[in-house]
Amino acid sequence: MSPVSQMTPRFARDLVLRSLPRDRLTPEIFETLYHPALSALQAECLAGKRIDRVISFGAPPAKPGVSIVIPLYGRYDFIRAQWMRFAFDSDLKNAELIYVLDKPEDAAEVETLLRGLHLTFGVPCRLAVNAENYGFAGASNLGAVLATAPMLLFLNSDVVPMGSGWLGRMLAFYKATPEIGLLGPKLLFPDGSIQHAGLHFIDGITPWWLNAVYCKGYPADWPAAGVSREVPAVTGACMMIARDKYAAVGGISEQYVIGDFEDTDLSLRCRRQGWRNWYMADAALMHMERASIERHSSYSQAPVDAYNGWLHTTLWGDDITEIQRASGETITPVPDGEEVPNETKRTVRGRGNGVRRKVA
Repeated sequence: MSPVSQMTPRFARDLVLRSLPRDRLTPEIFETLYHPALSALQAECLAGKRIDRVISFGAPPAKPGVSIVIPLYGRYDFIRAQWMRFAFDSDLKNAELIYVLDKPEDAAEVETLLRGLHLTFGVPCRLAVNAENYGFAGASNLGAVLATAPMLLFLNSDVVPMGSGWLGRMLAFYKATPEIGLLGPKLLFPDGSIQHAGLHFIDGITPWWLNAVYCKGYPADWPAAGVSREVPAVTGACMMIARDKYAAVGGISEQYVIGDFEDTDLSLRCRRQGWRNWYMADAALMHMERASIERHSSYSQAPVDAYNGWLHTTLWGDDITEIQRASGETITPVPDGEEVPNETKRTVRGRGNGVRRKVA
């Protein structure tokens, strides 16, 4: 092929992902056709990933207790809401704030926004502009390279604190919990219902394991979500980990395309190290779930979630099966119209899937 007409790795990756309709995809097709091409193209897309430039707004704390890494892509209106909380929370004075822009063509817009917010509120931060689009994992890992604190908090741009003191409570909980891997707080939808109270896994809906969310859609004060507890996994929308543990497990996996399943992958790698993942009920933040990723045309127009789900099960199926077996849980559908008894409620997390299920 003429060098003039050779396609980029990202364009080739998108063509592979769109080559078959979703209802024709099977594990065999993923294994024999998609994965050999996609794994090579994904590696090529992230080869030599780098930050193009870093723009500083104010002076960060000399010895921050935590570095907050926030990837950005396409949606920037939530930044104002975050800053309205950050600016009036004393816990943030000891935090290092790092935004990572994964859509470099928007750099001028985001720089102008952050500069104005810094002049208004005085909160110091840095904006790292990626050379290209690397996806959630690539952007998060690049942000972690810039971090200087002993603790890392990965936070989505569409997550907004609902009050003050949440960061201090998370830090105190993490430091007081032996052998902890990842820590995730309670996350709520804008209507006040629960978006996240820890993750587990569910089968029987697709040929691969899906991530499921404890108590999703139930009231914020639902009793089962009011107790901090060990969970199989937590969401990447807001997850805390010690920097040395993050390094020990190799950071966030970049094998998954664009975004999906990196958080449970990291959770499972922590478990293999003998650490445990915890849900903390004493801090609540609002999460406008999937507000940014749905604007990513390569994600929204292709079955990325299906491929990532198959890959996640291929890598972690044995571990997940053992976790479910050890928990003694079996999952059965709840018929339409049937009330769910007073037991822990679970809802599948995934695009277009609101299947409610209960413990049998």
